[in-house]
Amino acid sequence: MQANDPEPTAKPRLNRPSLPTLLSIAAAAAAFGTVTLHFLGDVAHRSYLSAWGIDAGLFPKAADWLIINGYYVLFERFFAFLLAAASNLLIFFGIAVGAGLYVFVLLTPFGTPSASKWQWFENRPPWLKRLVRQTSLTALVIGVLPLVLVVVTAFMAIPAIVGETAGRAIAEREEIEYRKNGCVTARYSCVEVLKDGTAIAKGFIMESSVSHLAIFDTDLRRTRLLSREGTQVLTRRTLKPQD
Repeated sequence: MQANDPEPTAKPRLNRPSLPTLLSIAAAAAAFGTVTLHFLGDVAHRSYLSAWGIDAGLFPKAADWLIINGYYVLFERFFAFLLAAASNLLIFFGIAVGAGLYVFVLLTPFGTPSASKWQWFENRPPWLKRLVRQTSLTALVIGVLPLVLVVVTAFMAIPAIVGETAGRAIAEREEIEYRKNGCVTARYSCVEVLKDGTAIAKGFIMESSVSHLAIFDTDLRRTRLLSREGTQVLTRRTLKPQD
């Protein structure tokens, strides 16, 4: 190798995250997802009962049930979004094009300050430069802080909005099914509630707990809240006789 030949430079090595770092990130993501699903399931459950005029405090749910409910609610809203996007394809296309143009305008440089302007500022007294910089930084923080709070609040409100919308959508869908033909052609299982051997209600169970039973009464065509003490629930779905 000649003396004038440049020495080969080593390529910079990428700093890959270590296994403990990846595990910490995965654990944090799992914890965040679990809390989000729990919150989503709880809001959807309360919104569903509220849409029927039922007190959610009478029907408490375990944490695992709320997480599973949040999982189903998340997928239900995802497919609802896909259906809405398919039925309003042109609108979503226009929104996507508009957002792309907006990002393009933000990232497009339209000229930078000339060196003479920066040189004029650098030639000012140190106290003036320090005053301008501190004032500008303070104004920037004061101006950006409310925007950051709005963005964080909006991000935190997303699960609540999704859960609220999902609960009401499920209640509206069930109400349409319940009011069609009662127990005749409904997709849901119809039940009959007995007390002391006498039928007191017939309809669809919407929610139940160890103390109460919420049922849509097909005869009264309204929601009823019954105490489970001394009651018996019989299904009205009979098995087809075998040949």
